[in-house]
Amino acid sequence: MYKRSPIQAQEHVTAERKRREKLGELFISLSKVVPGLKKLDKSSILGDTIEYMKELQQQVKVLEETKKNIPSACENIKENVNCIDQVVESKIKARILDKSVLINIHCNKQDGVVGRILFEMEQLHLSVNDIRIMPFGPTNLEISILAEMENGCCITVQDIVNALQINILDQVQSAVA
Repeated sequence: MYKRSPIQAQEHVTAERKRREKLGELFISLSKVVPGLKKLDKSSILGDTIEYMKELQQQVKVLEETKKNIPSACENIKENVNCIDQVVESKIKARILDKSVLINIHCNKQDGVVGRILFEMEQLHLSVNDIRIMPFGPTNLEISILAEMENGCCITVQDIVNALQINILDQVQSAVA
């Protein structure tokens, strides 16, 4: 048998002590990284770490599957947005304060719609002070009108909305169809 000299034996003991210290430090580091450890003995740390790694692997698989499906989900969203953009229901909102009238119209773009709105405003005895027309997507308009009631004019919000809906937006809808 091979027998170590006292110096070699001492070096071996020192090296083994350093190895155990390093291993202990690694277990401490591992216990800080793995959440939810119940026990801090080495076998429990290793067992819980294995379970945690399995959970992470499962999460990676789920995320990879989700990542594969994202392009088709985005295409569906784009199709829905385009569909919503093309089939916009016209909406008219009006408010009256003393003789001031504020009208907001959301409608499809159509040649002559602004002219028809201004003509109808005149028929309702409303003088337009300001009009703002903004495109909303490629096929829609947002129109804001600030008007004043002419002297002697007595009109309700419902009258304004009905007149614009019947005489302007319904004509636009039938022209689009």
